[in-house]
Amino acid sequence: MAETLIFVAFYQHEYGTDVFVYPSEAEALAQRDALARENWADAFPREPMPKQVGAVYFGHLSALDNAGAAFFAIHPTWCDLSRFATGASSHPVPPGAGEPAVGACGALTAP
Repeated sequence: MAETLIFVAFYQHEYGTDVFVYPSEAEALAQRDALARENWADAFPREPMPKQVGAVYFGHLSALDNAGAAFFAIHPTWCDLSRFATGASSHPVPPGAGEPAVGACGALTAP
């Protein structure tokens, strides 16, 4: 079976870990940037938000050497999507205020 490259993103924060799956690295990076924009002012109130906000935000957090600091990691992986049946979510989740639309919501279920 043909495998498809997908991008699994992990966002660890003080309340747990969120896992996202995207068909492109650009969409995963857009999610990282949206999360950084959302949290920048609280984390770094004296610093202006940089253009490369995602990379700078999570880079600053990792430099703090705080075990509880948030991090965002993207792991490209190959997946045989034919093993799953696709179905549209009956309750799609719209992007939050100020977040880019980074892809359609959907569900993969094992047959």
